[in-house]
This record gives sequence, structure tokens and C-alpha cells, in this order.
Amino acid sequence: MLLFFADKLAATNYFIGKRYTDLLYLECMMRKGDDSMKLICFPHAGGFSAYYSFIKNNTPDGIDEVFLFDYPSRNDLHGVTTFSEYIESAVDFMLSLGLERDDYIIFGHSMGAFVACEAALIMQNEYDLPPFGVIASGQNPPYLLKQLGGWVCPENEAAFVRKLGGIPDYISGDDRAFRFFLEFIRADMKIMESYVPTVPDPDDRLHLGMIVFGKDDIIIRPNCIYQWNRTFREISSVNVIKGDHFYFDTSGRELLRLIGDLAKKSVIKEHYVNVH
Repeated sequence: MLLFFADKLAATNYFIGKRYTDLLYLECMMRKGDDSMKLICFPHAGGFSAYYSFIKNNTPDGIDEVFLFDYPSRNDLHGVTTFSEYIESAVDFMLSLGLERDDYIIFGHSMGAFVACEAALIMQNEYDLPPFGVIASGQNPPYLLKQLGGWVCPENEAAFVRKLGGIPDYISGDDRAFRFFLEFIRADMKIMESYVPTVPDPDDRLHLGMIVFGKDDIIIRPNCIYQWNRTFREISSVNVIKGDHFYFDTSGRELLRLIGDLAKKSVIKEHYVNVH
């Protein structure tokens, strides 16, 4: 524990024997072994929760439970028309888990990174249930998207999806199967056109973030990574991993390690106490 005085006046009052004074101290808080840390995963456009089962089946160090989320359109492809509905369903899902402050981490990949950040801001600023941290994977900062005027669907969606990767050969090589999954991807990308990124006030930003993306990811703009500070107060680390947009297809163990690193990170908290 580090103890220091909030200001010179407080220090003077203390040493001359004043009955009490307000002191500020920093306490390094490490998670205890019996504390429960949950991980909630939001998938990419067109993605299903099963795509991230490798995380649930290989629980990262420091994580006790893993929850995989599916967007409501997975049950009704044309039942959702706006991105805000995805965010609302994500918040409802997290509220149903009985979460507490700082006892969960959110992981979101690609489109899921936007859902993760928006849902986390609501959990923190409207429900006073902030996450311990948010891992934004395979995505540019929301502020950049706002600057660009929003998401615009590519003209040739099939070519874009094939270039992006992430679809197993047995699906991409089967026209019928590929068209089936392309319908979900196309629907999600269309819904993304309605997304208006939140740029929170500095005091309302998320407390802690981690950035992860593949070295050869075609959508990432490395020179704009700094704009994540419009979303997070602190960025734990920026991690560039060997691979493309779906880097974890070949570097899944590295992602599991990074999730574990964030879960075990110590937190410095400020406290004011009365010293009598």
C-alpha cells in the first residue's frame, strides 16, 4: 500500500496533531483466488457463438466462466433492422447474468467490438455495473467510424467476405453453404449502416481496454489506433498478432493468453479515509 497526502495543507494538519484529516491513499488491489471473473463474447458480423467455443473450451487463466452471445437475428434473419437493437439485446443478456461491478470482461471481435463497447458504456454509465475491461478485437476505434460518416456496405459483399477470411474451406468451397452464411453476413453489414458510434465525455469513458488485431488484417488502420483513447481511459496494451482479420484461427492460444493477462491485471484504486 502506498500512502501519501492529498495536499500540503492536509499533511501539515496531520503532523501538527489535528484531530483528523482527509488522506488519499492508493491501494493496489489484486483479485483474490475466490473472486469470480466472467468473460462475455460478442461475435463478428455473420458470426455465431459457436465460432468462439474454443475460448469456452479452453478457459483462459483468471477466468471462471465464459458466456457466448448470439445476436437476435440468428433466430429471425430479418427480425432486426437497427444496430441499436443489437446493443439492447447485448445489455439485456448481460443484465440476465447477475453481474457485479468489475467482475466481468467483455470480448468483441470485428462488429462485436462495437457491440461490446456500446453495451459496456450502458452497463457502466446507466446501470453502474462497469466491466473490469473490454477487449476490442479486429476493429478500428468507433471514433474513426464516426469521422468517416459511418459504415458503408461493400459493393461486392461476397468478394469482400472471401478476402476478409474466417470462413472454413468446406463452407467457402460449397456454393450453397457459402450463400447460406453470406445471408447472415449481408444482413449484419446492412444493420451496421445504422450504427452511430457513441463518443463519451472523458469522465464517462470505459475504464480499461485492450486492443488486439492481426498483422495482415485488411480493415485495420494502424495510424488511427490512438483514437481508442476516445473510448477508454486506459489502454492495457495494443497487441498485433500474426494472422489476418481472423488471426485466432491460427493464433488462438495467443488470444487466450492475452485474455488471461487482462483478467489477472492489478487495479489501482483511490480511497479517501478519515484519520483520527
